[in-house]
Amino acid sequence: MNIVNRVLPFIALLFLVVMVSTIFSMHSEANYTPEVSTLRPQLAAIPQGFPRVVKDGSNITPSFDPRFAKIDPVTAFKIPRAISFSSPMGGHSGVFTYNAQAYWEDNPHRRGHHTGDDLNGIGGMNSDLGDPVYAIADGLVVYSGEPSPGWGDVVILAHRIRMNGEEKIIQSLYAHLKQRIVRVDEMVSRGSQIGTVGSADGQYLAHLHFEIKKGLSLNIGPGYLRVPRTHLSPEKFLQELLKYEEVFIKPLSTQPKASWEDLEMNNVERLLEVLDR
Repeated sequence: MNIVNRVLPFIALLFLVVMVSTIFSMHSEANYTPEVSTLRPQLAAIPQGFPRVVKDGSNITPSFDPRFAKIDPVTAFKIPRAISFSSPMGGHSGVFTYNAQAYWEDNPHRRGHHTGDDLNGIGGMNSDLGDPVYAIADGLVVYSGEPSPGWGDVVILAHRIRMNGEEKIIQSLYAHLKQRIVRVDEMVSRGSQIGTVGSADGQYLAHLHFEIKKGLSLNIGPGYLRVPRTHLSPEKFLQELLKYEEVFIKPLSTQPKASWEDLEMNNVERLLEVLDR
């Protein structure tokens, strides 16, 4: 008994030391801010604009590199299946529009190939400024914002489709908007208005820059590239799908044909000459 009585205080003291050490350890962990790393698999689908903590002695937290931004698995699960498609401007078949700068046209001024179609109202100039822009199919809004002044307001929808016998996710991008009327994570239906035609705050003559991309990447990137990456031809994409719905598609070759120069604000005189031909 004497030995037990002598040992018990030491056991109690040891237990107290362990408890105090555990409490302080939990407190320090609660105040610890881990550094975000793309090497961690659970962060592989980090959302756009996610802050990245750096230990450089400053209080600046840089934005997450947009080249790594992608649709996360939870968001991808919510993307609806697109059954039918229509034009983003000028009615179901785009009959009141023309393509001023088609997909993959070479643009020496921009030093690359165009990543989408520049759709204009048939009146030319700024006659289509403020015209409605429509969702081409049922989809989920995965981006709504202004990525840069050159892009202006942009909306991106994600759609689930059957392509070459496989289920794929494609994205439709609507840029240079004057107004966005949809929010991220909002479900939209085909033909519903998502914004209005703009000019990127006066940087161009009013038109809709329209892109189709495949995959989950949310990197908007530049409007001109040397290689196509994940981009598809919007005109060919819609024509391929619309022909099964027996929708008349006007041949774009019969429409007034401008060029990349005609969308630059410093070439208004040249545009007038093109439209008077």
